[in-house]
Amino acid sequence: MRKLVFFVGLVFLAVFSPPSVVKAHFQGLIPSDDMVTKSDRKTISLDIAFFHPFEGQYMDMAKPIAFGVMVRGRKTNLLKALREKKIGGFSAWHADYRVRAPGDHIFYLEPRPYWEPAEDCFIIHYTKVVINSLGVEGSWDEEVGLKTEIIPLTRPYGLWRGNVFQGIVKVNGKPAPGTEVEVEYYNRDGKIEAPADPMVTQVTKAALTVVFNFPLVRVEGGEKKLVSLATVMAMKPDVMLLDEPTSGLDEETTERIIQVCNHSSTSYMIISQDRGLLARTTRCIYRMANGKMEQLKEFS
Repeated sequence: MRKLVFFVGLVFLAVFSPPSVVKAHFQGLIPSDDMVTKSDRKTISLDIAFFHPFEGQYMDMAKPIAFGVMVRGRKTNLLKALREKKIGGFSAWHADYRVRAPGDHIFYLEPRPYWEPAEDCFIIHYTKVVINSLGVEGSWDEEVGLKTEIIPLTRPYGLWRGNVFQGIVKVNGKPAPGTEVEVEYYNRDGKIEAPADPMVTQVTKAALTVVFNFPLVRVEGGEKKLVSLATVMAMKPDVMLLDEPTSGLDEETTERIIQVCNHSSTSYMIISQDRGLLARTTRCIYRMANGKMEQLKEFS
């Protein structure tokens, strides 16, 4: 099983008090590690930036109003530790923190408001991230007291692919059912491409019970092809041209793509050297060779 660490540096969760909802702008508070073990360096680096996590687009960020850490209910002001830095030519901030005690450390941030013309209002992205030190747990679900805050019901570190994150949304210290929560993957190296715009920013809502759930997954190669195929099919094209749709995929994913093709109501053409794939997904097969194309009556 492949381990994926999900925290504010990999999956960004943004809460907006209704009715203001702004797509794809996130306040990042990104630690160099979310679990400090005995063999790790005890100095944590924290990068603070205002950006689009999936698309990697940064914006200038003014110095925060508040920045600190809470350990066992005690807060320490870290604002003086901030140093300005440039990322892609835009202003961001950085701090180093020496972990001196075991237990959960909750770093929190209140950035300055920014004007959002699309919403005709000022918006503040209150942000926090939990880092565990030396395996001592117990306070990862403590409330910092931010004006808008997600209280985790799932421990926010040490998560595996397939886990589901649960949290309670609070605004002004009170549960806020129906609040929209936007989630975006931190596409650190920019290698992942979204087949469609709605897949960049995921959206969920806190239920009437005020709890929201979000599965922690990363789309792998075969899943990307399935998602891409589903996205194209949803557009209801007259015909699809599939170029080596199963190249490099395992048997299970190949079988899934074959089933999708066979149950599709959309006409399609497949270009492939996989004779087994063509035999199972098409009714008419042509071969191109030496500048000529001929229909094959028998195919084996």
